[in-house]
Amino acid sequence: MPHRPGATLRPLVKLGSTPEACWHWLGYVQPSGDAMKQFHGRSIPARRWLWSQLFGPIKPGFVIAQMCGDKACVNPFHLKLMTMADAQRAGLSSTLTRGDITAIREAEGQATAAALGKDFGVSAQTIREIWRGDTWTRRTRHPTAGSQTMAEAA
Repeated sequence: MPHRPGATLRPLVKLGSTPEACWHWLGYVQPSGDAMKQFHGRSIPARRWLWSQLFGPIKPGFVIAQMCGDKACVNPFHLKLMTMADAQRAGLSSTLTRGDITAIREAEGQATAAALGKDFGVSAQTIREIWRGDTWTRRTRHPTAGSQTMAEAA
């Protein structure tokens, strides 16, 4: 029987209604919201497993960051390979919602980064990174040093 593309992944994720939507992990999700996968006898983050299945091994010291803010999402366009230091600097654990990101993008040119940062509880640098597309995007236009988007990994 020939292998159909996506046959292995289909029982593991619930695809969104649009290509840009989150892919929700159907396997185990920790109480913290992190999707997990049993692989070679150990539990690993599902996003790390998916990235390695699509693009190969992940070098030591690198993490797969979740750019959409949904810890149970494994849509490869919402994932980014980066160093732990870059992930910490990017503030990926921020509490910004998709609505906040939309409002920040719409306010570009109408408010200062400092004012928006104060309103949303993040740094002005984070606001500027959102405007530039460095973070909170499915495809990063200006990746930070040591980081890689899904498109660059292929």
